[in-house]
Amino acid sequence: MQDQFASISNESLQEKLEKLDVPNAQLMVIHECIAAAKATGKKNRRYTENWLLLCLLLYIRSPSTYAFLRNKDILPLPCVSTVRKYLSAIRVKCGFDASFFAAFKKKLLSKDTFQRHSVLVFDEIQVRKEMRVNSKTMTYTGFSDFGDIQLAGEELADHGLVFTFCSFGDKFSQPIAVFASKGRTKATVLAQLVLKAITLLEEELRMSMLLFPMAQLRTDPCGNTLE
Repeated sequence: MQDQFASISNESLQEKLEKLDVPNAQLMVIHECIAAAKATGKKNRRYTENWLLLCLLLYIRSPSTYAFLRNKDILPLPCVSTVRKYLSAIRVKCGFDASFFAAFKKKLLSKDTFQRHSVLVFDEIQVRKEMRVNSKTMTYTGFSDFGDIQLAGEELADHGLVFTFCSFGDKFSQPIAVFASKGRTKATVLAQLVLKAITLLEEELRMSMLLFPMAQLRTDPCGNTLE
């Protein structure tokens, strides 16, 4: 069986699949399954960037489902330690991330104009104070952090502020920025953050926005009930 898969060229496979009009997502799964069958062992497997990204998203959504699909050899998924290694390499920080907005722009450009019309929802919650040491960067975390906005003093944060994008024409929501503060965010700082969020979404993504504090909504614009 392995010799038969090894004899299949990528060009001939691509031609046959194009005639069948296979969706891109299924096409990627087929290529990965054949590549896994050609490999001489599990340690010799090589994965494409798109497949690794899909594996990361699947693991984040449901680790138990990921383990089931891998252990039953339903899909050629990398081991959990590999997934965790890639996840640990992701740098999570407060503020507006330019790399995130670049990726988010590509996602939204695939949708029509109505689906790109959206509402910007923000909410602030109280969290537990805790200072931790980041062993990779040898720095302390857990302090107030507003990204590019520099405030005097460093205090342990006890509140978290989240901005979320919710589409009117499509049922999905996406957090776009998080911030940490000592006490509730001051009105002047909150106004700066709101204006910057709207500017980034309207100018870079070319969409219209509405603004709602989460506390005023019983359901978010995506139809999800809020407690």
